[in-house]
Amino acid sequence: MVRDMKVIPVDMRTLVHAAAAVSMEVAAVAAIVAIVFGTAACTQAPPPARQPPQVMTQAVKKQSLADTSEVVGVVRSRGSVDIRPEVSGYLTSIAVKAGARVAAGQEIMQIDPARQQASVRQAEAATAGAAAELARAQANLASLEASREQRRAELQFAERQSRRIAELYSTNNASRQAFDQVSSELRQARAQVESIQAQIRAQQAAIRGLRSQVAQSRSRVVQGQVELDYYSVKAPIDGRLADIPVRIGDRVGPSTLLTSLVGDEGLELYLPVPIKRATDLKPGLRVELLDDGGNVITTSEIDFVSPRVDSSTQTVLAKCPLDAPSADLVVGRFMQARIVWRQLSLPTVPVLAVLWINTQAFVFVAEDGENGPIARQRPVDIGDIYGQHYAVLSNLNEGERLIVEGAHLLRDGIPIGVTERAAETGTEAAAAAETGSGDDSAQPDNKPSSEE
Repeated sequence: MVRDMKVIPVDMRTLVHAAAAVSMEVAAVAAIVAIVFGTAACTQAPPPARQPPQVMTQAVKKQSLADTSEVVGVVRSRGSVDIRPEVSGYLTSIAVKAGARVAAGQEIMQIDPARQQASVRQAEAATAGAAAELARAQANLASLEASREQRRAELQFAERQSRRIAELYSTNNASRQAFDQVSSELRQARAQVESIQAQIRAQQAAIRGLRSQVAQSRSRVVQGQVELDYYSVKAPIDGRLADIPVRIGDRVGPSTLLTSLVGDEGLELYLPVPIKRATDLKPGLRVELLDDGGNVITTSEIDFVSPRVDSSTQTVLAKCPLDAPSADLVVGRFMQARIVWRQLSLPTVPVLAVLWINTQAFVFVAEDGENGPIARQRPVDIGDIYGQHYAVLSNLNEGERLIVEGAHLLRDGIPIGVTERAAETGTEAAAAAETGSGDDSAQPDNKPSSEE
């Protein structure tokens, strides 16, 4: 391969001139680039000044707020009764159907009365026998009293004879035998009167016993007839029947629930109020009944407050009448109820405008600084939550400019750009004031704990 290569002669001056030409071209390009970049550097503007954060403010307003509690009550009927039999026996008939309207005194069911009827007949027969025996005793007493009058007449005759013979005997005009005879007849007459008097007393005692026996027998008859009436189960009041869980042929007794009767006297709501609000309970407080969506069904006022605390639930019973008819008001139904304790006038702030550091709440308000508006961090005392707003208890005044958007970008004292939010005609807080806060309800607590 080496032998085949050709050697080309090179002129050194030609190489030098070529290298010089390339260097001049590179220098020219570098000069052009320098001119271009230098010109751009001379014409570039300085960086713009940093703009303050933009926030939105809203004037603080006071709202009329309701201090309320929500509790779960149960609808009761003022005339609702459970019907149980007074006697035991087998059901022989059911005269009505479940859900039927009945009048007071109307028969609902019949319990087999055969055994009680036999008992009443037996008591009536015993009463008749005792009355007959009493009549015989009274007739015997009348006969004894007639005999007593006869014996008394005989005694009076014997006494006169004895006195006459005694006078004759004292003048020796009568024999000793005659005197002894009349004396014996006098003693015999006296004995007969005493005997019949004893018989009369015994008969009178027997009559008293028979009269007591007759009275007891008649009492048993009356009691039996009253109990016999219990075998006919009647409605105690006007109303509508609930379910009838028993059937014909069932054996029932005083502990058996035959049915329930809801009277027409109206409904009332039983409210178990937590003991911590017991001191605030009083007749006249407004109560609002709510449906499942939180809408008000009807309103009422408390008319009864129990003087005792339920030891098992630590609640105080309050009642309010439910006079307005509604399909939602059914006896036995649990209902959400709101008790309105009082009306408050407090500033409110949106929940998202409140910042928390541990358990201390803060808001930012816009104030006028030397060079424009600035943000001021303000600690506030927060009350209950009303819808999407907090009630502010202190350190925030009506009319101040509350920063409602952009507060998370702020520090105390920094300049801000302000956009004012248009005044609202009906804020959520005002709407919440109509429904209340519900400090005992299931509303979420957005306040952080001390552990946050």
